[in-house]
Amino acid sequence: MIMAEKLPIYRGLFMLILCFLAAGICIKYFKKHKINYVYIFEVVPSNRLNHYQMFKIFLSLLFVWLFMTIPEVARIKGFSIFHYGENETDGYNSLLMICIFLTILLNPLHTMYREFR
Repeated sequence: MIMAEKLPIYRGLFMLILCFLAAGICIKYFKKHKINYVYIFEVVPSNRLNHYQMFKIFLSLLFVWLFMTIPEVARIKGFSIFHYGENETDGYNSLLMICIFLTILLNPLHTMYREFR
């Protein structure tokens, strides 16, 4: 796969991660100005997240995204740690990143605020 084919995968997941940052900023703003965001967004009051928890989710997902994106960019620039052929490792980073995000989303364990998912 060439980078132009992988770009929507990285861009789409980054936009999803950016939504967590935006939600955290909105929640912080709403709490500061005493706006009832629980009523506006129809969130179950017992399962709501505060802005610190949203920022924690944002940072952990951003770490996974950067952990998978930086080696891909390094491989494109020619700084590959593993010296495989040109086409043998194409697509593995993006596929692994999608699998990690799906695992986090569908994880049945009580991690990453399961009740909120």
